[in-house]
Amino acid sequence: MKKSFKIVGIVCVVIIAMVCVFALPVFKVKNIKINGNSVISAEEIKSALNYENKSIFTPSTQNARAKLSENVYIKDVAVKRKLPDNIEINIIERIPSGYVKYSEDTYLYIDSEGVILEVVSGFKDKLPIVTGLDFKNFNQGQILKIENKEAFNAVLVLSRLMSKYNLTEDTTIVNLSDLDDIHLLVNNVDILFGDISDADTKIQTIKEVIIKLPNYKEIKATVNLKSNTVSIDT
Repeated sequence: MKKSFKIVGIVCVVIIAMVCVFALPVFKVKNIKINGNSVISAEEIKSALNYENKSIFTPSTQNARAKLSENVYIKDVAVKRKLPDNIEINIIERIPSGYVKYSEDTYLYIDSEGVILEVVSGFKDKLPIVTGLDFKNFNQGQILKIENKEAFNAVLVLSRLMSKYNLTEDTTIVNLSDLDDIHLLVNNVDILFGDISDADTKIQTIKEVIIKLPNYKEIKATVNLKSNTVSIDT
């Protein structure tokens, strides 16, 4: 029995000593390094965690990860302690890639995976505006559920390719009401895209063709990409 009490006493002393050591000023968080953020500000991340001037051992990295993951723009996050007083946070963000029209004045801000980031009434960035999709309900932070999965796939493919070839710099409306007759309106240039096949080649062609059009941002023109041919009417 005495031996047991002695062991308990030693354990208690060790625990108290550890608590005292961990509370030393040298272990207070002084620097928080954040990597990978471009949409979310460093101040917003630091404010959510409230780490500064606390012991580096006090916050749970798992709890911190869960807290940051509540932000819909954060796809993944890793939180690391670096003794004695540094915290490193590595962020993988969801990058907006387009708008999906919901009603006359409301749009869903989505990323490249179709996750809904925000519901907006105006345009924050120059990104493709997608119309002609059929869906009933949606939840922020979740993938948009579209009745026609082929249409959803077309949204993701076109958004990715327009970003790849820098077509997002122009006002682009994508009409997917008929997947065999997709229309893109780049400024005032109407693109008869046809179906989603050979999308990469078609997007490259659009980029090359419209740049060659004189004052393409101002004139009205039609570019026909159907049947593997290109015809231009101005």
